[in-house]
Amino acid sequence: MPLEEILAQLQALGNEKVRAHNKKNGAHDNQFGVRLGDIRDLAKQIKADHELAIALWETGNIDAQLLAILLLKAKNLTAAEMDQIGIHFPELRPRALAIGETLGIYRDYPVSKGCTSPFAPIWINEMVRRQG
Repeated sequence: MPLEEILAQLQALGNEKVRAHNKKNGAHDNQFGVRLGDIRDLAKQIKADHELAIALWETGNIDAQLLAILLLKAKNLTAAEMDQIGIHFPELRPRALAIGETLGIYRDYPVSKGCTSPFAPIWINEMVRRQG
């Protein structure tokens, strides 16, 4: 599915109340305000697509980036791509953890035993721990 088509779908799924909620919690204006459930449904339709995920991430749009996280193949990420996420910037880590706690996205997401939760504070700390 082409990037432009996915962005058009995200825009069509946008919701003013979600945009306002996101903005109230510190999100920037580059967003459509798509409900997380709709993003998950779209990710299920598209399936894993690493190249598309990188293209979505690079748009800077919050909704596209959330979709990108669900589509990417973590094992295929390069060090440069990981740097975009901020794991390698200890000075930014407290802010990233605080934002994750405040937004609470994926806080209660079911995770199989032995897997890492996608909830940002848990995921960030696990990735840092693995780096040693």
